Amino acid sequence: MGIILFVILIISCQWIAVIYQWPAMDMIVRAFVILGIVDIVACIYGFFKIKFEIISSKETAIKGKKIPMTIMIDNKGLLPAASVKVKLKVTNTFCDATVKKSIQLPVRKWGTHKYTFAMRANTCGDVTVSIDKVIIRDFFGLLKLRKRPKSSCACVVLPPYIEDTIERPAENNAVFVDSDIFSKTKPGSDPSEVFDIRPMKESDPIKSINWKMTLRQDTYMVNEYSLPQGNGTVIMLDTCINNDDKEKMDITDRLFEVVMMIMLRLCEYEVVHKVVWYDSNMKMCRYVDIMPDDNVTGVFFEIYKSHAYTGDNVFLDVFNSQFNVGMFSHVYYVGNECGQSTIYKLVEGKEHAIKTVFDVKSNSADNNKEDTVESTCMSLGVELIRL
Repeated sequence: MGIILFVILIISCQWIAVIYQWPAMDMIVRAFVILGIVDIVACIYGFFKIKFEIISSKETAIKGKKIPMTIMIDNKGLLPAASVKVKLKVTNTFCDATVKKSIQLPVRKWGTHKYTFAMRANTCGDVTVSIDKVIIRDFFGLLKLRKRPKSSCACVVLPPYIEDTIERPAENNAVFVDSDIFSKTKPGSDPSEVFDIRPMKESDPIKSINWKMTLRQDTYMVNEYSLPQGNGTVIMLDTCINNDDKEKMDITDRLFEVVMMIMLRLCEYEVVHKVVWYDSNMKMCRYVDIMPDDNVTGVFFEIYKSHAYTGDNVFLDVFNSQFNVGMFSHVYYVGNECGQSTIYKLVEGKEHAIKTVFDVKSNSADNNKEDTVESTCMSLGVELIRL
């Protein structure tokens, strides 16, 4: 468009110069033509001489925080570029959603230049920031050239901690949970695992004496047994998301924030629990056991590798077939747009468990459907929390 307007201007000026016989105008037209040609040639020359690369100094970040990033511009030409617009593509690889951003940058002559900027982490997951394309313009705005550098950087964005009202899980004597997981901080009475060996006290039974250590220490030493921790609490993360890119990111964020909230609260209550999700790549459920003193952020590094999936919701069917569902005493289900069929599948085989459903995106357009889901939850003894 710029070149077309420039040509029209030159033709108009030349026409005026011929009609009114203005030699000065003729000289001005020639000067503009020469300058325009030089400008275009310089722009094309710079297009092939300038290279772009994007790097990030942080590999992990918390959602809402700023991620420092740097665009490296290597100009091997002798001339600067008049105008450079860098278009970035931010992709959440977990849910395959993308948003785009633009940055206007100056490009000086010869040398490598760094331009640092801060990008706010607005979505949870494995986030990749890549240079989608670069638009280079000349000084007169006559030419617009595009190039697509193959450069990207990645950052793992973790969900923030949000306030919650989750209470300590109630005792559920209806489900017996056997466990081979033992407390690392508290002793117990299970002789199958030794927690510590210490000097004997008056209240210690004789059968707990460790005779081997007693002979070595020349004083009575006893075994302090371990405290078994039942792993009957499960957090079920349903990553089936059938929405467009913007909604995908919003729902993904809320799912992860709720899971983080539950995990932190259960760890605070010293409850051993399991986090289960569906791996769309392996076509099976994966899980991680969480101890009270574990770093829960490590769970998300594993979840992010699995990717969200679309289409039919198969998570509950696979979960019910893969696990002994009767072993769970407390169930926390985290999903979106939970329907009546979801509630029935959740209850299947887990009638004695205490069940809580977190619906991060209810179908508010259909009030009758919501009322049906709520009444189903009440009749089946499921606590429903809409977020």
